[in-house]
Amino acid sequence: MNLKLDAKITLALYNSVRRHKYVLKAASVVYRGSPLAFFIVYAAGGAWLYVYGERALFSYLAAPLCTILTSYGLRRLIKRARPYITLGLEPPEGGKAGYSCPSNHAASAGAIALALMGISPGFGACACVLALMTGLSRVGMGVHYLTDVLAGYALAGVFTVAAVIWML
Repeated sequence: MNLKLDAKITLALYNSVRRHKYVLKAASVVYRGSPLAFFIVYAAGGAWLYVYGERALFSYLAAPLCTILTSYGLRRLIKRARPYITLGLEPPEGGKAGYSCPSNHAASAGAIALALMGISPGFGACACVLALMTGLSRVGMGVHYLTDVLAGYALAGVFTVAAVIWML
């Protein structure tokens, strides 16, 4: 995607969130709460598989782990500054000045949501909606460009497909 177009889309989403106080509040809640929610759900799914379905446990654990490790490594290579730094936006409270691409939160949320689809399609679909909300909240709060979030989701998809193929 063109970098100028990426910045325009990111600014449009950021401004849309900031324009409405209830949308900003919701984005802030998702921004702050979704990492803990995904951690708890991921741990619960792993525990369930440990007790009831050991065969799928390895791929359930491996896909999100490989996704997040790759995401951290790519960040160190790409070194893209966060939008609130490059575009002069108001950072969220407690925002860190790290690198932004790919979005680790989008990558891990996407990978966990896709892994949950293998346990319970209905529960996994709900987790996918929360993963999408997580990514949008990251853009709306000014900590990621839209392409950072899409890159995180792409990593989640690649490692989930690899895990599923490995299980066949």
